[in-house]
Amino acid sequence: MERLNDSGFNRAPFFTWFESPDERRREDRVPAMSLRLNVVANFLSLGYLALVGIVMVPAYVSRLGVEAFGLVSFFVVLQTFFLLLDFGLTPSMSREVARFRGGAVDALSLRQLLRGFELVFGVIAIVGACGLGLALTTTRRNEVFRTVPSFWQDVLATRPRAVRARINLGKYLNERGSSAEASVLLEEAVRLRPDDPQTHYGLGVTLAAQGRLDEAITHYREALRLRPRDASAYNNLGNALARQGHFDDAVVQYREAIALDPAHARAHRNLGHALALSGHLKEAIWYYDESLRLHPEAETHVDLAGVLVRAGDIAAARQHLEQALALEPRFEPARRALDGLPAQDE
Repeated sequence: MERLNDSGFNRAPFFTWFESPDERRREDRVPAMSLRLNVVANFLSLGYLALVGIVMVPAYVSRLGVEAFGLVSFFVVLQTFFLLLDFGLTPSMSREVARFRGGAVDALSLRQLLRGFELVFGVIAIVGACGLGLALTTTRRNEVFRTVPSFWQDVLATRPRAVRARINLGKYLNERGSSAEASVLLEEAVRLRPDDPQTHYGLGVTLAAQGRLDEAITHYREALRLRPRDASAYNNLGNALARQGHFDDAVVQYREAIALDPAHARAHRNLGHALALSGHLKEAIWYYDESLRLHPEAETHVDLAGVLVRAGDIAAARQHLEQALALEPRFEPARRALDGLPAQDE
């Protein structure tokens, strides 16, 4: 009985088609040689493209310029990135269409394959759109984070009651001379958190920068009441009192700052200044020396030289002015003071 194949036609017996071994080897040899030639040709073409890409770069740069060539290179990189996103699906689809035209696959299979590819490309497109949106959002946020004030202003725009943002922005503005704007921020910070010593301290610094010394002293004292072991607050309170001419009271505050922080170089220098203005030159010289030991500064050398001149030690004063210029060769106060000294000790 004859056997039928899947299509319903009689399957020919295996002995109805006969070919000799020589004919089979000859037919098998042709596609094998063709495959090898195609592989070699592909590799040669890739090598040629790579070589041309390297050799022609100087010519492109000389003709187009660095900026224009950079744009071309960016486009090439972008194109390569898009090829990576393709995941080889386009060549696969082209191959399946070719097989369909050759009768290897039916229309239903090709349609199902196309729907599958559409799903994959759709997912890739959604992921790409989300990535692009995230990149744009990040770019906008980077613009906000580019500077310190823009960052803290953005924080205050979303959280108006953020006291720490007000303190940091106020400190930044005060350091750059915008003490009026800083005081507005810090006064609101004190209103929002009156029991925070940092808000009172920051407002005191800002008010002192504006010359509102009585208000500054009030807030410094409040900061010290809330946080008694704050050496910087004692030092700044002493500065405000000294600017008002209360040197004895300032000396008390500077001594408190040094007792809390013996390495506070600025408190030593300020104490030396207050003692010198009070007429205690010998003790002032000791505190200036201690300040220089902790943190050498040209300005401290100049201040100490002035006290030494008053004490009659011109040689030591000259030595400190020379040390100030060694630290800062263009420090004009030191140069003017050195030029004003007598040629010989008197």
